[in-house]
Amino acid sequence: RHQWLGKSYPMYKSNLLITWISYAFLLLIMTACGAVQKQKTPSSQTAFRQYSNALKLKEIGQYQRALQEINEAIARNDRIANFQALKGDLLYQMGSDSMAIDAYEQALQLRKNNPRVHLQLADIYTRMGNHEQAVVEMREAFKQDNDHLQILVMMSRRMMDMNNLDEARLLLAQYRRQQDKSGEPLAAEYYRTRVKLYYLQNRYQEIADLYEDCPADWIKTREDGLIVLTTLLKLNRYPLAFRCLSQIDPHLIGKDFYHYFKGRYYFSIQNFDDALEQFELAKANGNATAELQEWMVKTRQQIQ
Repeated sequence: RHQWLGKSYPMYKSNLLITWISYAFLLLIMTACGAVQKQKTPSSQTAFRQYSNALKLKEIGQYQRALQEINEAIARNDRIANFQALKGDLLYQMGSDSMAIDAYEQALQLRKNNPRVHLQLADIYTRMGNHEQAVVEMREAFKQDNDHLQILVMMSRRMMDMNNLDEARLLLAQYRRQQDKSGEPLAAEYYRTRVKLYYLQNRYQEIADLYEDCPADWIKTREDGLIVLTTLLKLNRYPLAFRCLSQIDPHLIGKDFYHYFKGRYYFSIQNFDDALEQFELAKANGNATAELQEWMVKTRQQIQ
């Protein structure tokens, strides 16, 4: 027999009563949870639908409309890291750097392990000229994703921006070691960064050797082309400079310098008429440098 509230009941009656009370309590909780779920589910579904719409609008460049969609999604559910990250992406594309930083920081509060967001922040800080903070973000991204070896090359670039050439060299060496272990080919960005480092260190011969030994498809920007061509002219490597000119698009370095470098090549082989023609084309395309004027005078003297 079981004593309960001062009365005596058979044990089975006591257990049955407790079971019914527990069941009723559980049913009450489940009913309440179901009601809450019914209230939350439509709002949550709408938020994810708006997130999906924002992604589609972003893909077609409709950033303002996409931002409106994601803001409404966040208003319905502000605890999703991807929502905040997408808002940061949109604000970044629209040039609102400070607001983009705020959105990315919100995303990191919701999910700390987010290397892509750290790299986005690094890109913004680079654009703002804050290379130190950019490196901080890159280091955190690499800590979270150390298979992404190109982060080392990106950090090397920022170190060069801060004139820390020794650290830039060490980061490139670390990338080279780890990339060699992986068996993967070296990225074009590695060659571009290494050439820029050599140029800042006045190591011109290494630039020429690297260009001669490696494929030229790493020359991707005006800066790359100008560094290589200027270096080859300094070393009087005119045939190699002409090879470079034949491999790159004139628009990459600009016709103002493309024709100037071509004129220098023709001058080197004493084809002065063609040299002068190229120098005049360089001038017509906006090259107003003192160097061009000097070479035009020299060429005319040779023709006379």
